[in-house]
Amino acid sequence: MVDTETFRSAMGKMVNSIAAIATMQDAIPFGIIATAVASLSDSPPSLLVCVNKSSSIYRPLTTTKKFSVNFLSTAQQDIVTQFGEKAGAARFHPDKWGSSRGGQPVLKGAVVSFDCELSAEFDGHTHAIFSSLIKRITTAEDPEAECLLWTNRQFARHHLL
Repeated sequence: MVDTETFRSAMGKMVNSIAAIATMQDAIPFGIIATAVASLSDSPPSLLVCVNKSSSIYRPLTTTKKFSVNFLSTAQQDIVTQFGEKAGAARFHPDKWGSSRGGQPVLKGAVVSFDCELSAEFDGHTHAIFSSLIKRITTAEDPEAECLLWTNRQFARHHLL
């Protein structure tokens, strides 16, 4: 079996987009920063989202079964910092967050935001793997907006070859 540090080091070499996963329960927003998000299917449009079962968003998300996936732009590194330094509703500054038509927190200026509905949950050891149906998609007004990336334990932006 591979040890945890070797695994983390190997995964750190991967390049991933950074997403803010958010939900609203009883008028209280909950959220995390994640890189474990992937397209599942285009028929029906759906995503896979992996969430640590010990995170603050896990229970509210499984209760409401609705959430947003917001891919941060390169101008939104401060959102990652804010989520790391603050807890609960303090992560959601009203100048930076709005509400989707489905009532979920949506990050203003995100490259793309998906309004999702939980369709299935699978066990992933310490994490839950959520299959979700996409109800609405909102894209950035700026056509040049690029996703904020994470690789080698640091922020990055893509550079086309």
